Amino acid sequence: MTDDYYGVLGVQENATSAAIKTAYRQAATQTHPAHGNNASYQFSKLAQAYSVLGNDAARSAYDLRRRSTAPNRYQSVPTNSIDPEDTFARSMVEWAVELRGQGSTAAQIYSRLVSHRCPASIADAVAGLFDTGSYGAHSQAPAGAGPMGFNFSKLPVVVGIVGILGLLAFFAAREPSKPRDESIVVQSKDAPVAAASTPAAEPRPFAFLTGATALKDLDAATGAATRAAASFRFPKGNSLPSVDSGLFKSTVAAKIPIPYGSRTLYLLQAVPIQNQQYDCHACAVAVSALITSHSKTGEEVLAGPIQDLGMMGSWGTYDLSSVVLVEVGKKRPGLVFRHSWAGQGEYGSAVEIFGIEAKGLRRLGQFDTGADSTGALFCQEKKTTCKKYDVKMRFVRGGSTYFPVELTTVGIKRGPDDIALPTSETRLMKFNGKAYVQEGSDQDPAQSASDAAVPAQNAPGGAS
Repeated sequence: MTDDYYGVLGVQENATSAAIKTAYRQAATQTHPAHGNNASYQFSKLAQAYSVLGNDAARSAYDLRRRSTAPNRYQSVPTNSIDPEDTFARSMVEWAVELRGQGSTAAQIYSRLVSHRCPASIADAVAGLFDTGSYGAHSQAPAGAGPMGFNFSKLPVVVGIVGILGLLAFFAAREPSKPRDESIVVQSKDAPVAAASTPAAEPRPFAFLTGATALKDLDAATGAATRAAASFRFPKGNSLPSVDSGLFKSTVAAKIPIPYGSRTLYLLQAVPIQNQQYDCHACAVAVSALITSHSKTGEEVLAGPIQDLGMMGSWGTYDLSSVVLVEVGKKRPGLVFRHSWAGQGEYGSAVEIFGIEAKGLRRLGQFDTGADSTGALFCQEKKTTCKKYDVKMRFVRGGSTYFPVELTTVGIKRGPDDIALPTSETRLMKFNGKAYVQEGSDQDPAQSASDAAVPAQNAPGGAS
C-alpha cells in the first residue's frame, strides 16, 4: 500500500520545500523518543517521509510513481535505510545554521531549539558548534554527559557515521549563487550621459578562483569553469574516465565554514563535457576541494592548491549534501563522505574520512558501513553465501590528536571459509599516524588511510 508521505508530515501536495522542512521540524521535535512519549514509530515515519519530500529529486520520483502506479505495487522507501536519529540531527544542525546566519548567538540558538521541544541535550550539542567561549552557562551537564553537556548515555548510537558525533556535525551548507542585479536605470534628459550609462558592478563572489590556474573560462559570478583532464591529480586508486573532449565542467557544489578560525572550505565537482550523447553518461563525479582565507584587506583568497579527492557517485551525480563536517580530534575538524553502490542484487556502503589540516585535506581512512547481497542470484541459489549486515560507527572523544573510531557490526557476514554466519562484534580502531588500525594489531583494516589527497600542483590553484 502506498505511503502517504504528505499526510505523514501534514502538508499539501503543492507544499513548498520550506513548508515541508518546517512541518518536519515541528513534528519531529514533538515526537522525539527522548520525551518518553512512546512515539518512536511516528518519529521514524516522519524521518522516512522527510527523506523523500525533503529531496527534490526523490520527491519528483515519488510524485510520479504515486500517480502512475497502483497502490499495491508502489515500492516505498525501505524503513531500515533511513536512520531517524541521523535525519533529526541533520535537521537540527541545518536549523541552527540558518539561525546563525540570521545573527543568533549560541545561547539564542539553544533557546530557540528547546522552545520547540528539541531535547535539551541535542540542542546543547548543536548550539555548541557556535560557542565562542561564553556559551554554556545556561545548563549544567548531567551525570554521564560528554563535552558541551551532551548526555551520551541517553541517546542511541545510530547507524552510519552520525551517532553521537552527528550532533556535532556541521553538514556541507550549500550557498547557491545569487541572481545578478538586473536593475533598470532611467536616464534623465538633463543628466550627463556618462553618469546615466555607467552599469552597476556585477557581483563576483567567486573571484578568488582566478588564482586556481587549473580552472579555465571562469565565471566569477557562479564559480563555473572548465578543467582539462591533464590538470587532475588523484590519490592512488582513482582515475578519470576517458572522454572524447578531454574537458570537464567544474562547478562549486558546497561552501563550508571551517571551525576554529576564519577559513572556508569549498567542494568542487567536475563532470565530462560530452561530445556524444553516449559519452560517459554513467561516469562518477570528480570531487575536489580548496580552502580560502582572508587577506589583510579582507579579500577572500586561496589558502592552498586545489586538491582532487577522488571519483565519487555515479551517473554524473554525487549527493554532496551527505558530506558531514565532524571533529576527528580535539579541535581538529574533518569531513566524512558517504559512498554507496548497488548492482545485480547487491548493495554496499562505506564512509571516507578526511582531516582538515593547515595545508589542506588529509585522507585518514575508509570504513565499510554495511552490505546486503540477499537480492543477488548467488544468494538465492545458495543461502550460505548471503550477507546482510550494518556497521555503526562513532568517534570516541578524548584527548588524543585523532579520536579512535568504534565500529559495531551486527548481521550476517562471511567468515574465512566463505560461509555466512551471524556476527555481532565491536572493534576499536586507533590512528597510528598513517592509518586507522585495530587496537592491538599491526594490520590495516581501513583502506589505505595513509594516502593523502594529492594537490594538483605545489602552488595555489593547481596545475595549469
